[in-house]
Amino acid sequence: PILGLKPKIGPMACADSFDQLAIPPVGADPYDGTMRFSAKQVAPKTIQEGMNLKNWGLGITMAVFYTLGAILYIVAGWKFWSVARDRYQLGKSARDSHVEMGSSSDSNESAI
Repeated sequence: PILGLKPKIGPMACADSFDQLAIPPVGADPYDGTMRFSAKQVAPKTIQEGMNLKNWGLGITMAVFYTLGAILYIVAGWKFWSVARDRYQLGKSARDSHVEMGSSSDSNESAI
């Protein structure tokens, strides 16, 4: 028991009728008989259909979000490239105008 708590559900009991059913007390040791069920034994077709739906759903979701992620990376790269190109153009035009101003001031000084 976890943290000293006692179980509130006892072991499973089965019988052909309610008159023959013997319900074991809560906390009794589980019956170790031959009646063991698993989902694959009870409904293998339903389990397979559920697995197929899960796989398709997760596959489609992954494809959509990986595609969106790739698009976001492409857009971010394009934007960074665009900003860098604009800054380069702005710096180049500032350098060109500075060079022009310097050369024109040199020609004015020589004329004086």
